[in-house]
Amino acid sequence: MAYTVQPATYVSAYRPIKFKYDSGSTTDLIEKLVVEVYNDATSQLIATYRKDWTSRTGSDPNYNYICEFDISGLVQSLLAPLPSSKSEALADPDALNGYADDASIWLYVSCYWEKRNDDNLLEAVAAAEDSDVIYAFNIVQQHDEVQGLDDYVDTGARKILHDPPADGIDVRLTDAFWLACILNQDIARARFAVLHGDGTTTNHNVSLTFTSAAGNHNKKVAIVHEGPRAAGTYFTLLESDVSYSVFLADASNNPLSETLTFNILPRCAGRELRLHWMNQRGGFDAYTFDGIKRRSVEVKSGSGEKPLVWVAGSVDPHNRDQRGKYRTDVRRSDVWEVETRILDENKAEWLAWLLSSPEVYIEQPNESHYLPAMVIDGKVTYADTEQVGAILKMAITLANEKFTPRN
Repeated sequence: MAYTVQPATYVSAYRPIKFKYDSGSTTDLIEKLVVEVYNDATSQLIATYRKDWTSRTGSDPNYNYICEFDISGLVQSLLAPLPSSKSEALADPDALNGYADDASIWLYVSCYWEKRNDDNLLEAVAAAEDSDVIYAFNIVQQHDEVQGLDDYVDTGARKILHDPPADGIDVRLTDAFWLACILNQDIARARFAVLHGDGTTTNHNVSLTFTSAAGNHNKKVAIVHEGPRAAGTYFTLLESDVSYSVFLADASNNPLSETLTFNILPRCAGRELRLHWMNQRGGFDAYTFDGIKRRSVEVKSGSGEKPLVWVAGSVDPHNRDQRGKYRTDVRRSDVWEVETRILDENKAEWLAWLLSSPEVYIEQPNESHYLPAMVIDGKVTYADTEQVGAILKMAITLANEKFTPRN
């Protein structure tokens, strides 16, 4: 009995995670394969299920039973976004670095065959066998992309969990932004290079420490706050600065990640709405909408009706304060409708992932928490062949309704 097919060591949760288990030649009349899935980090049993064998070879009475199974659906349910739960992939807006706990999971499967005994009950044919440990990440690889994760692990400057616009990400000095990548145990600092308005450049190092880095090497998603909101507490950033770039480095400043570039823009107080959203790589991107912004409050409710109470023979036959009709199920919805300025198509393509994101949060200046939100509707309109650019329009609402008195 053996695993004849196993997944790669590092896999995407959104591609097949397939195993193939063979019984070897046996005279036992195999009926089921028991599959147990374990969390390797905690040794906790996650799930147990039985599978029918999918094929067999040989001839009576010696058969080789084969079962193929895929656990990607189970893995997806264990990673962000978790139903009705805030993703741990988005940290406190004033933290510096840490791990995105919902972005990866270490697991293995344990399998054994079952047959019918003399009492017609299922019993194990042999002891269970464990598979290799696999590390699954919340990374979506499109059909036209390479399906392996080699670019994200075991490389010098590993790929980050973002696909930013080619000309950089626009930020204001109060904005947060979290870089995400699979951990390299040698990460010692974030290396910043600030381009000033006079054309000069200043370099800055911000020290980073990840707990149990050696044990989590290539196994967890590291997140580092590289937005101005955090960077500005370690060195001076001014609105007159043009941009800054940043990458993760070892103690000798050798790059361990791709470089992110941020363009510093002035604030448009009162017009801004900054959103963070889970992207297709499992990290979080962020963008400040400063074009058209309209806020509306919509309230809907049902109603009921009850008879008034009359007192026979009374001079005042009823209580004038009684309520015959009344409201029920009062629901309030706060909605923002936003529209960008004209964007280049590369940036519009990056923002398009916001429209399909399962998790969206509103960043609040000077607050230590985010407001969970939900995209209701959205559209990116690209220019025709004689023009360039694109405009994104969308409507979002708070994920939590305002409380109203019970009625």
